[in-house]
Amino acid sequence: MVKPEGDGGRFDHIASGPLYDLAETPILKVDSTSIQNLKLIPINGKPLTFKVPPLVYPAGYTGNKHLKLVPFFDIHDSRYMIYWPVAQRGAVNEREQELAGQDHEVMRMSLTTIDHVTPGEQQPEIDHVIQSENSVSGIFKNRHWRSAENGYFAYNLKMDSSARYLRVAYFGNSTLRGLRIYINNRQLPELYAKTSKDGVFYSLDYPVDPKFRQLPSVTVKFEDVEGKGTGRVFDVRILK
Repeated sequence: MVKPEGDGGRFDHIASGPLYDLAETPILKVDSTSIQNLKLIPINGKPLTFKVPPLVYPAGYTGNKHLKLVPFFDIHDSRYMIYWPVAQRGAVNEREQELAGQDHEVMRMSLTTIDHVTPGEQQPEIDHVIQSENSVSGIFKNRHWRSAENGYFAYNLKMDSSARYLRVAYFGNSTLRGLRIYINNRQLPELYAKTSKDGVFYSLDYPVDPKFRQLPSVTVKFEDVEGKGTGRVFDVRILK
């Protein structure tokens, strides 16, 4: 790794540099029996350090001397993984393809994204200086969300001259009638899905006023003005 230690800057705790593809992530092959009988293999002379169990796919990770299970507090100057993808024994290939599809989507979006925040996810919200009142958050279909009722939530997002749209992700036929969105206190046009979105995630693109493109950052605010709730917001990003 290059310069693994952070300095005293605002975001220096965030790791930088190249990332591994999700499709290359080790996957735990499980069923009810394997989880119950899971036994970690200790490494002699190294307390609380274990070999990777045979349940890990692909097989190259099992017994890999560079891949160990260790306490989180003992990891320094190294990349690490805490949460592991899981797949039933007979569905590992499908899970691998799913992760590859997520890789493709993340890469595609990264090419056009200036900044983004995942509402309801703690660290991204802190990094984007969340402000809120009468707001709640949760997880739905493995995605974080945030909403407000008789209140609001807001984030600071980076801006540059290439910004064209604010993209916001919703789910299903969300009731957005009470939702108002503002950039630096200027209300954006009210948009609604043109067709039925039952059972799917979808996004709406709100045009960014050209005058905001000259600013280093803006405040994006979601407010409920009619007491009907903002609806659940799953993703917020500034796009080129």
